[in-house]
Amino acid sequence: MVVLYCVFCFFAVYVGKIIYRNLFNPICLYSIVWGGAVFVHQSGLILYYNMTPFCWVVIFASHLLFVLGCIVGWNLNIDEKPIEIECVSVEQLKKWMLAGIAVTMSIAAIAIVANLKTMISIYGFNLMEQIVLIYGDRVNETQKIETIPYLGSFIFITLPLLGCYLKRFGFHLIVIPCVFLACADALISGGRAGIVFAFLLFLAGYMCMDKGFELSSRGRVLFLLTSLVTFALMIFFVSQERADGLKMDYATDLYKDLFGYNVALYKGLAYIAGPIGTLNEYLRECEFHFGRNSFLTIYNVLTRLGLMEPINHYQEFFSTPMECNVGTWVREIIEDFTLFGAVFFIPFFGVLSSFVYSCALSHKTLTMKIIWSIFAMVLALSFFDWRFRSASMWIAVIFGFLIGKFIDRKSFVIKENVLKNK
Repeated sequence: MVVLYCVFCFFAVYVGKIIYRNLFNPICLYSIVWGGAVFVHQSGLILYYNMTPFCWVVIFASHLLFVLGCIVGWNLNIDEKPIEIECVSVEQLKKWMLAGIAVTMSIAAIAIVANLKTMISIYGFNLMEQIVLIYGDRVNETQKIETIPYLGSFIFITLPLLGCYLKRFGFHLIVIPCVFLACADALISGGRAGIVFAFLLFLAGYMCMDKGFELSSRGRVLFLLTSLVTFALMIFFVSQERADGLKMDYATDLYKDLFGYNVALYKGLAYIAGPIGTLNEYLRECEFHFGRNSFLTIYNVLTRLGLMEPINHYQEFFSTPMECNVGTWVREIIEDFTLFGAVFFIPFFGVLSSFVYSCALSHKTLTMKIIWSIFAMVLALSFFDWRFRSASMWIAVIFGFLIGKFIDRKSFVIKENVLKNK
C-alpha cells in the first residue's frame, strides 16, 4: 500500500507542477511532506503497529480532497474584472519593507529577550547543554518561561518579510538581529520546531517574491543551498543534544544494520513518522471534541474570563507503540468536526490555500505574500500537527495582513484602469 501511496504522491506533485508551473506550491508541498512521512513510517526502520485499512482510506481520501480543493482555488479567477492598475514605487517599497521588518522584529524582541533572560537565570548561560531539561520543563509546565505572552509571535511576520526583502533588494545588516532572535525564540522552546518554523517562513517569503536584486541563477542556488545547510546543521546540533541519554527501544534490526546506534537520526525519523502512527491509533476510536484544536485560542480566552473549564494545551498520548501525542492535522480536524465535517473542511482549506497562493503570485502586493508564507509553513507541517491551533498563528495572520496592507498602501501608486474608461 505504501508503494501505491508514493505513486499517488508523485502523480500529485506532477499535477501541481503543471497547474502552478513551479514546485513550491500547495499541492507539491503537501504531497512531498506527506509522502515522506508515510514512507518513513512504513520503511521498517522503526517499529510501529500495522496501519489499519481505515487509516489508509483516511490518508488517501484527505490527500485527494485537499488536492481537489487546491485545483478549485487556483481556478478562481480573481483578476477577471480589474478596476485598478497598481504601480510600485521601488524606493518606497524598500523603505517601508525595512520599516516593517524593524518594527515587527522590535516587538518580538521585547518578549524573546525577556524570555531568554529568564531562561539564563534558571538554566545558566550554556542553554544548549540544558536543552533536554528545557524541553521537558516546557511540556510538563514545571517552569514558567514565557514572561510576556503573544508578542514573540511577531517574529512570524518578520521572517517572511525578510525573505521577500532579500529576494527583492539583496542583503542588509538587519538580517543579523533577525536571525539571532529567530534562533533565540527556537531555543526557548527547547525543541526543533522553532527552527523549522523560522526556516519555512523565510523560505516561503523568498520563493514567492518578485525578482529584483540582480543575482545570477548560480548565486540564487548557492544562497538557497547555504540557507538549507545552515538549517540542517542547526537541526543536527539540537537533535544531538536532545538525543543525549535517549534509548533506541523501537529501532529495528534494519535500522541498526544501516545506521548503527545513531540516536540523533533515530529521534529525527521518529519525529517525522510518529504522527502517522498516532493518527492510526486515534482512528481506532475517533473521539470527538468540537473545535478543541481549531478554536483553542477562543476557548483559552473564555477560560481566562471564567466562562469554561481549562483545556489542556497538549494532546492525548497514544502508544504507537512509541508514546506520541501529535497525530497530523487530519487527526485534529476529525477530532474537531468529525469524519463527516472533515470531508468538507479539508477541501475548503485546500481552496483557501490555493487562493492565497494565487494572490501571492499574481498580485504585486506584499500582503498576500506574508499570508501565503504562514500558510506554507502550516502545510509543510501538516504531517505533524494543525498549526492553527496556536494563537501565535492567528496573531501572525491578522497582524501580518494589517502590516502588509500598510506597506502596500505606502508603496504603491494607484492609477485608473483604462478598461474603466471604455
